[in-house]
Amino acid sequence: MEVKSIETTTENWVRGSIVKAYLRSEKDLNWLIGIIRDANLDKEKLRGILDEVNSYYPNNIRIKELENSCNDNGFL
Repeated sequence: MEVKSIETTTENWVRGSIVKAYLRSEKDLNWLIGIIRDANLDKEKLRGILDEVNSYYPNNIRIKELENSCNDNGFL
């Protein structure tokens, strides 16, 4: 069995939190910002995740709110 790197696992955790909890309105923006803060991804990785999610859910208002909040918090 292949062992995933911590970086890959962290990226999957953030991506899954966005798609499985935040976009389904199970968790709020503050919760997700806490996940992103804890993940401590570099700006390029986070931008890549947001761009990927946005490609699956174009023009989703929650993604726009997330991007704005990430900018405001200095994550992007």
